Amino acid sequence: MSYSFTIRAATKAAAKLAVAAKLAEVLAAQPTHAVDMSQAQAAADSFIDVVVTDESKDVAVAVSGWVSFRQDGEQVVYVGTGFGVSANLVEKQV
Repeated sequence: MSYSFTIRAATKAAAKLAVAAKLAEVLAAQPTHAVDMSQAQAAADSFIDVVVTDESKDVAVAVSGWVSFRQDGEQVVYVGTGFGVSANLVEKQV
């Protein structure tokens, strides 16, 4: 199961909240991602923190992730995972 989204926010704090909201949407649609949501948020937050705070710019963040699994009787066995994130300062939207 995979997901991909982008957000744009006026501040780094707002970007982190927007990522959290999108990840919550992913989780609602694909409950199997409960296994990697905290790691995804932590990674996105840490990359957002890398960019300088600049009130004259917006923060744009692109996120993608996936997990692969197999069913072993009643148990779900995760056999692969991946995550990507980029955070950039961009011109303010008018």
